[in-house]
Amino acid sequence: MQEVGQTSHLSLQERVTYPDDGLDIVEPIIIEADLLNSGEILVLDAKVSAKIKLECGRCLEKFVFQEEIGFLEEYSHEISLSPKGKGERELTKEDFIFKIDKENMIDLGEAVRQNLLTQLPIKPLCKECSEKED
Repeated sequence: MQEVGQTSHLSLQERVTYPDDGLDIVEPIIIEADLLNSGEILVLDAKVSAKIKLECGRCLEKFVFQEEIGFLEEYSHEISLSPKGKGERELTKEDFIFKIDKENMIDLGEAVRQNLLTQLPIKPLCKECSEKED
């Protein structure tokens, strides 16, 4: 991806776990993604499919939730991961860009984790309880 405007497609199937976040992913996740070199930034346009074991917010039974999400993320060599100063500070655009490492590799794990967490239902319901609500 050396040239500006060049794209690359990724198809991945990967077993991941995020135990600290309570994400119990029961099967390998499926990632379909396109990377675009826009100059200083690589733009990732991804679709992720995951089966996550959740607890029903009503009956408390465990059930498998099929999560399918799409998201855009940016990656760059040019960002600093060290906080600027101590205490409170205003977030900048660089705080939302992931780093490309020295070997020109990107780690999709953190982007997938963050996007899965933000898309989970606040009150997950199993099939039986969601049918009762209708």
